Amino acid sequence: MAKKSKATNGNGKNGAPEETKATPKLTAGKKQIEIPGTERPAIAELDELIAPFVQARYERMAQFKLETELHAEVLAAMKRLKRPLYVYQDGEERYTLEVTEATERVKVQRVNEADAQ
Repeated sequence: MAKKSKATNGNGKNGAPEETKATPKLTAGKKQIEIPGTERPAIAELDELIAPFVQARYERMAQFKLETELHAEVLAAMKRLKRPLYVYQDGEERYTLEVTEATERVKVQRVNEADAQ
């Protein structure tokens, strides 16, 4: 006996029309969906302070990700070149970079002129 195939006409499962639901609206400036009847009370002063805070937090997280990627590149280069210690001069500032084997990290330390003498 042949299997019966379920016919679909693109409307939904098994040819049944899809249900249409009211699309919840997104509020301006917020990414959270407001469902009618469940709105939270808003405090304007906090809303004004929180938005820049959240933006700065996301920027810091992105900066940390970039720093982590660059750190990995410096560590790989120092290992490839077999340089466990390197002194980097950036204008007036001098930095010592040291590969620590125990943690597989590059330790960066600014060298002060007073400490060097």
